[in-house]
Amino acid sequence: MDPRIVARLRCPVCTAPLAIAELAAGRALRCPTGHSFDVARQGYADLAVGRVTHPGDTADMVAARGRVQGAGHFDFLTAALLDAAPPSERGLIVDVGAGPGAHLAAVLERRPGAVGLAVDVSKAALRRAARAHPRIGAVRADAWRGLPVADGAAACVLNVFAPRAGAEFARVLAPGG
Repeated sequence: MDPRIVARLRCPVCTAPLAIAELAAGRALRCPTGHSFDVARQGYADLAVGRVTHPGDTADMVAARGRVQGAGHFDFLTAALLDAAPPSERGLIVDVGAGPGAHLAAVLERRPGAVGLAVDVSKAALRRAARAHPRIGAVRADAWRGLPVADGAAACVLNVFAPRAGAEFARVLAPGG
């Protein structure tokens, strides 16, 4: 996961900053107090603490969404997101309920200096989101229980098809975001 993304993540247990730890068994995200979260070989980190409020999309549902998006049925929506997202070339763009990451990847493609964080509760979706663009980091988290993102760390928060957690979005948005 890109260190620029990890620098903006916070431990979902104690809210301390997270850092990448190289372990014999692979990579993990760790906070200074010792909480550790494995990075799956598919590229996402599970930062959900306790049960999530909804299990998210299944692998079949994610594949179906990919076919619908691949056929261009949501191109109008992607175009609207490209127009609405701030023009800043830098910063973190957080997509809550990112699914397979297609919308976030499109926004990042237009903003070469930005990095993106795909947040979802679906492991199947996160497997795809982690590979959707080289500047996407993917984490499993439940917005209703709090986003593992530092206060004011996001230049932009995207939310297309997922439930909205307005207070959390406001907390992670930078001033003017």
